[in-house]
Amino acid sequence: MPEKLMLIDGYSLINRAFYAISGRNLLQTADGVITNAVFGFFNMLYKLLEEEKPEYVLVAFDVKKPTFRHLAYDGYKLGRRKMPEELVGQIPYIRDILKIMGISIVEKEGFEADDIIGTLAKKVQPYSINSVVVSGDRDLLQIVDESIRVKVPVTKGGTTSIENYDVEGIYEKYGLTPKQLIELKSVMGDSSDNIPGVKGVGEKTALPLVQKYGSLEGIYENIHELKGALKQKFEEQRDGATLSRTLATIILDVPVDFQLEDFQVKSYDTEELCEIFGRLEMKGLIEKFCPNQGNQSKPKELPINIEGVEEAETLNRILKKAKENGSISFYSEPSFSKELLGIYPGGDRAYIFDFKQISLDLGFLTQIFKQNGTRKFVHHLKEFMRLLRKFNYEMKSNIFDVMLAGYLIDSSSQKYDLIDLSQKFLGMKVNQISKKGENSFQREDVGKNAFILGKIGELLLEKVKELGQEKLLEDLEMPLVEVLESMESQGIKVDKVALKSYWGELNEKIKGLEDTIYDLAGEKFNMNSPKALGEILFEKLQLPVGKKTKTGFSTDVEVLEELKDKHPIIESILSYRQMEKLKNTYAKPLYDLVDPLEDSKIHTKFNQAGTVTGRITSVEPNLQNIPYRQEYGRRIRKVFVPSSKDHLLIDADYSQIELRVLAHITGDENLLHAFKEGKDIHSSTAAKIFEVDEKDITSIQRSRAKAINFGILYGLGEFSLAKDLGVTRKEAKSYIEGYLGQYQGVKKYMTDVVEKAKQEGFVTTLLGRRRNIPELQSKNFNIRSFGERVALNAPIQGSAADILKLAMLKIYDRLRDGGFASRLVLQVHDEILVDALRQEAKEVKQLVKESMENVLDLHVPLLVEVKEGENWYETK
Repeated sequence: MPEKLMLIDGYSLINRAFYAISGRNLLQTADGVITNAVFGFFNMLYKLLEEEKPEYVLVAFDVKKPTFRHLAYDGYKLGRRKMPEELVGQIPYIRDILKIMGISIVEKEGFEADDIIGTLAKKVQPYSINSVVVSGDRDLLQIVDESIRVKVPVTKGGTTSIENYDVEGIYEKYGLTPKQLIELKSVMGDSSDNIPGVKGVGEKTALPLVQKYGSLEGIYENIHELKGALKQKFEEQRDGATLSRTLATIILDVPVDFQLEDFQVKSYDTEELCEIFGRLEMKGLIEKFCPNQGNQSKPKELPINIEGVEEAETLNRILKKAKENGSISFYSEPSFSKELLGIYPGGDRAYIFDFKQISLDLGFLTQIFKQNGTRKFVHHLKEFMRLLRKFNYEMKSNIFDVMLAGYLIDSSSQKYDLIDLSQKFLGMKVNQISKKGENSFQREDVGKNAFILGKIGELLLEKVKELGQEKLLEDLEMPLVEVLESMESQGIKVDKVALKSYWGELNEKIKGLEDTIYDLAGEKFNMNSPKALGEILFEKLQLPVGKKTKTGFSTDVEVLEELKDKHPIIESILSYRQMEKLKNTYAKPLYDLVDPLEDSKIHTKFNQAGTVTGRITSVEPNLQNIPYRQEYGRRIRKVFVPSSKDHLLIDADYSQIELRVLAHITGDENLLHAFKEGKDIHSSTAAKIFEVDEKDITSIQRSRAKAINFGILYGLGEFSLAKDLGVTRKEAKSYIEGYLGQYQGVKKYMTDVVEKAKQEGFVTTLLGRRRNIPELQSKNFNIRSFGERVALNAPIQGSAADILKLAMLKIYDRLRDGGFASRLVLQVHDEILVDALRQEAKEVKQLVKESMENVLDLHVPLLVEVKEGENWYETK
């Protein structure tokens, strides 16, 4: 039996629960806390889990920000009623309870929950996992296929039942395929989302039209068969119908990273769950989710007192207690108040310090912050540093960030806020800690959380030591916080004029490509419609059919790439898609994010605990995702410029760092020799695999050797390599065997590292960073194979990430200590970008190169290419 993933449309189900129990029957506690949505949601969830018994579960939520649909159509969801206040207050409870149960919440800015669900349901198919989707509306029926079905809760007369839809069920109800439901909505519209459709055409008229003609395009191709007013409506509203189709189509390639184990159904603390249900007076849910805890409805109180700091004497008492205890914890809650600081120096008392009380002796904090003998526990040091800087404080010595500690202990968790850490490591009851930003957060919680933070810190300190992560935390991750905070504050300047010009150029290019495509096709059609495009390519132009789905021809990138030499229209379509992506994913969002009050700079946020590999990520915006492969994509780098005319940009890029790390770790003689001799590694590999002299290597052979080098690095098998190279599996297999025959050290490493990982459950980088690999114990072959690929690559990729971090730290320290005006502004993959004062440029270039090449002693040299330019583009 295939394993099962349940994907729940969060707000859809919450709304269904809220309105199913409303009016005079509105549930609330004796204290007046309204709970009908909480009760209804988890009552349905219990029934769903009992009925389906999935191995994996997730809940997807919409983000309260515009999506691409809002950008495409100003009226999208316009007029939808605002969420009732009675429901707003229940959302935090639902999210917290899901966390207690270990159920992942997934959300992505710019996309809706439907898009996330559709994407993930498709992404797990290669793992031989079937998906069951739960949503209160029928929009998601369009993603149904052989391995995806949808359950729709329906409430009638106060009773909720479940409608089940698979491919056959949809056809039985509508006489359509799942994909054709998109066509139906493009015609009839959707009043709930304010999708216009063809106004005046309802479901009774639209359904037989789609059944007869198959699609919106089919209707327009046969519009001469329509009569009178109906024909006129379609003729006058073609643009609206085409737009509606775009709005109604669920995106299946949302850029969302995931680890399958995050969705795995986990055991949870029934006592903890029982307590929150008890506080909400939900005896029925207590009996279902934690039957043995039915009598425990009140949470235990924290074993401390909370005291406000109102006089200098109290400060002196805190200082004395911290010295005795040897540690002190600080907690600030930015989304609640940036002026309050929770302090816990040990013992039975926590304190609340208000920065606005300037009459107090503020030198007290300076004494503690500079005290070497007292360990300072904080959570999310980067944000805490910003708070201190606001009040002219600085804290550097003996700091312990529990967020980063939690990350090093388990990099695959991706959940390091205080509530998650308290549940995982302390077993503290959820009601004793308030989640950031919640309306229920109280002034006293600042002190309570300082206490919890101190207790977690003590536990994680020991755990970090036990796992051998202490040196990595203290010598790399903690010092790097200051570097990243500086880079965020510094920002990188954007030439808005150049960006606007680039945007306009993209529009012109898109229009020109549209005209070219229409000319080559011999007619106009909806290029964003896979069905319409498929009909043009495979029926009208008679191109070879690559893949076919149940609902028509596939026109994905893979199919189009294989057709590039079959017809000139393919190249134009691929270029059109690229230009559309550049415009909508990069040009417009970047323009919107430029801060005009900060010298037109963009201040991205660096996430130090966002990947399992150790690499730093960038968000709001993601500057690490700026295109670099195609020339037109690279040109967007021209808009990133120095901070002033007196500055220029310096870019330093490691050469083949992961392959050099592979040579060091494996000790392979051929790899070591090639790098030490300064040979072109891909030509050297080609010479060995194809058994020819290096001077006779062709560009094709070198290209294939390059794919093999990186394929081996990432654990690609013969099937994937054949696909990448466009050769048969037999050829790909011979290449892999030829490579491993020549590089015996790599072959031995591949066997040894996987075997060791299976025994120990983890792998480590050169600096000792751990990555747990539970996939190696999975009964599912595909998941286990994925675990083996992770075991091969994680030590390589993770070591490269560590080297980049070390280099950033070294460059930052040398620039600061040397009194330079030049500053680090960006780190992207294997490159580091510096905004340099022109008169310092020569010295800074040498400083950066030396720092990066000598950051770690490997068996092979680390090589760095350093360039300068008037913009980021010129440095590459």
